[in-house]
Amino acid sequence: MALRSISGMAIVVIWAFALLQARADVVIREERSPLKVTSTQYEVQIAPDGCLTNLRIGDQEFLAPGVSISRGTYFFAGGPLQLNTVEQVADNVVTASNETAAIRYEFGEKEMTWELTNKSDSSLVFFLVLSRDVQSAFSQAGVAVALPINEQWTKVVVVAGDAQLSINGCDKLWGPWQGPHQICQVSLDPKEEKSLKLSVGKVSSERLSQVFALVPKLTEAKLQLYSPQEHQVFQRTSVSEGTILLSGHTTTNPDSIRVRFKGKSVDGKLPGKWQSVEWIPETRSFSAMMHLPAGGWYSLEIEALKQGEVLAAEKIKALGVGEVFVGAGQSNSTNSGEFRTQQKTGMVASFSGTAWQIADDPQPGVADKSQGGSFWPAFGDAMYERFGVPIGVAATGYGGTSVNQWQPDGDLFPWMMTRIYQLGPLGFRALLWHQGESDVEMHSEEYYEKLRHVILSSRAQAGWYIPWFVAQASYHNPEKPSFDTVRNAQAKLWQQGIALEGPDTDTLIGDRRDLGGAGIHFSPKGLFEHGQIWADLVGNYVDEILGTVTRSELSATAWPEADVLFHRDPNWLGGDDAYSLDLGDGRVAWFFGDSFVAPTVPGERRGTTMVRNSIGIQSGYDPTSAKFKAYWQEFEGKPRSFIADEAEEFFWPGGSLVVDGKIIMLLMRARNANKKMAFETTGWGAVLIDNIKRPPDQWQIRKLDCPQNRFDVLVGSATLIKDSEHLVAFSVASESHDVYLVRWRLVDVAEGDLSSPEWWTGSTSDWVAQDKLVELPEPVFESGQTEFTVHFSREMNRYVQVQFSGFPLTPIALRTAPSLTGPWTALEEFYSPEETIPGSSKIDDSERMLYAAKAHPELASEGLALTYCSNTYDINHLFDGLDLYFPRFLQVDLPETKEKK
Repeated sequence: MALRSISGMAIVVIWAFALLQARADVVIREERSPLKVTSTQYEVQIAPDGCLTNLRIGDQEFLAPGVSISRGTYFFAGGPLQLNTVEQVADNVVTASNETAAIRYEFGEKEMTWELTNKSDSSLVFFLVLSRDVQSAFSQAGVAVALPINEQWTKVVVVAGDAQLSINGCDKLWGPWQGPHQICQVSLDPKEEKSLKLSVGKVSSERLSQVFALVPKLTEAKLQLYSPQEHQVFQRTSVSEGTILLSGHTTTNPDSIRVRFKGKSVDGKLPGKWQSVEWIPETRSFSAMMHLPAGGWYSLEIEALKQGEVLAAEKIKALGVGEVFVGAGQSNSTNSGEFRTQQKTGMVASFSGTAWQIADDPQPGVADKSQGGSFWPAFGDAMYERFGVPIGVAATGYGGTSVNQWQPDGDLFPWMMTRIYQLGPLGFRALLWHQGESDVEMHSEEYYEKLRHVILSSRAQAGWYIPWFVAQASYHNPEKPSFDTVRNAQAKLWQQGIALEGPDTDTLIGDRRDLGGAGIHFSPKGLFEHGQIWADLVGNYVDEILGTVTRSELSATAWPEADVLFHRDPNWLGGDDAYSLDLGDGRVAWFFGDSFVAPTVPGERRGTTMVRNSIGIQSGYDPTSAKFKAYWQEFEGKPRSFIADEAEEFFWPGGSLVVDGKIIMLLMRARNANKKMAFETTGWGAVLIDNIKRPPDQWQIRKLDCPQNRFDVLVGSATLIKDSEHLVAFSVASESHDVYLVRWRLVDVAEGDLSSPEWWTGSTSDWVAQDKLVELPEPVFESGQTEFTVHFSREMNRYVQVQFSGFPLTPIALRTAPSLTGPWTALEEFYSPEETIPGSSKIDDSERMLYAAKAHPELASEGLALTYCSNTYDINHLFDGLDLYFPRFLQVDLPETKEKK
């Protein structure tokens, strides 16, 4: 018994000694800012942003930081995430985290375990970007392969020199990216945790011989360009400019790198001057993001120099900055046309995933490897003729496929996403989807939900808002030219704002189809027209985004017939603010700021009481004929604000919305001040209103606790909008009028709980809790106003924001965006009220002001109904007449506007 006890003790002691010895083999120390982790077998560095940037085994570096956006290893959501809370929590453990993601690095002598956590409500991806020296790998079956590859492998051994790195737990290997680089990807669903297990070692002599046979030793060029490639097209970021990635490597030892571009842009000839490029001696590489005018083709010359002597040089004959598009779907999005076609302008290029080439059929990069004709050359030619910049396309489709095969857990979705990742965030203008012929027997709602899932998943995994165009495609043959099941689903995606409207290719019949008009695919004539109708719709969208289209089709007119609405209650003699909310069943609620109520002399403001807010109910959607009744509170027989004042502070309405049968309304808190505007804001408030099917004098109002912010941002002073599972508030900085997005979960809002606001920080998946904000985050757009509206326009298939362009006497303007987070177009003026004309009133111009321009899409009108407030600093004039301080109506003709009611 004693011997057993001693033996057990010995085992424990030996185990403890072994554990201490293993930990002693791993040393973590801080050198300047990065953490350096060393063992007897490897060395890694962890940067202050939590990214593991370097992994060296022997004398071989396995990661590639500094190439484009690469951090070596990193979570990705529209760009690398910064996990700025970095801690060493044990002798051999380092953690890094932020509000969105976290990673736990555990280091052993020969192995590492990385625990990845997605803390967000959106999908995330994690990337390992492998070094250019990692040129071969061994599959799960032990077979040697040359890199880059595109495989759904969970385990792989990658090789550089005589060192190897085993990676277990990846979801996908894909490449090339930015030249020769292989990517290992891990995809994480919302709140998901995954592990990566890595081990290091030496490659056996037997395996080395396989590698040498696979990757023969080549004489490396003295200077290699990874980016740009010949005929590469970079997506422009504005009408006149774009950003290109310049990256490469040299075997020489220069002291500087220089580059110059020659050619003709949309605005004229390039200057052709030499520019310096950052040189990284440790890796003998260079990488830079460079601004170039839109246009091309351009030529590029790059030189490595030492003391002015050229050691190595390289040239690219053709590269451009223009418009880039990704294609996906089934056969009519690939090379299944009757005959191959060619582009005619010489300005259209295709991307295969590895290289760029002139876009003559067959298009490279399609998943089905089809070899026939496509609409892409005709589309590219038409787009070039319209915009005068090079056009890039990347087709990824597969013939005969159902939407089922494009789901995120299938094979085709990752193929498409690989191209999206290769082009990079905002690296293309839009994705064009042409599919549906295989799903005509699927229930319409099922198709809608499945394609919606594909679209939303692509945006979540890419980390940025990818505009999708969805075509109407269901044609089979002349006897069965269209099917409403799939067509209705495709149209619903447009109507719900999930996708943009693509062309109706079911209309391309007769000799536009192959086999003499009997086939399902296109003849050369059909391919040409297919490309043209895509270019018409997509071109209009590009014009809209860039603001290159003149708004001659956008006009507004005064609507005095509707102005009478607010004069129908003799006990209410005017108010400003004027937000509206559709309560359903023909009832529209109006929320006003300072209001003149309860006149003692009929029709005269002198003798009225000014309450700080009031409510109006419009019965009927047509303001020219609807009834209107105003409401406020009474206390001891005297009028008071509908939302009660609090001592010296009062409330003006902000955005409102119906949530779970109740009205949630955010409010601006204010108080009187000794200055011309006579008030100053003090924060924000909110109320939850129940019993809203009854008249407002029976509404049940509950004031809510509202966490104030230290940034002087009026949360919800503008519009509230539902977005998926959240309520989003457009919120405005008091001084700059920059606009921010703040959100809450709808389930919390329905209970009146606003205690946990999150702020958008500039990325589609990056929302941060208010109590974690260190500084004011990224505005969604600048130069807003305290009050404005945002609504989704089905006619324009975009969000539309309406405001005055300035203060006090300026035109009304709008900006648009495909999503709440943008990108938003520049503010564009479209209507100047008559009050903006100098001397148009007997009141001095310096005493007049216009403000509170707002849209009311729920109202029946020949276009979009707008209101604005015309007011004066001259209080005597305001009391002496009724010509001011009632909301004034406009009707706006939007492109393709339809009657709403």
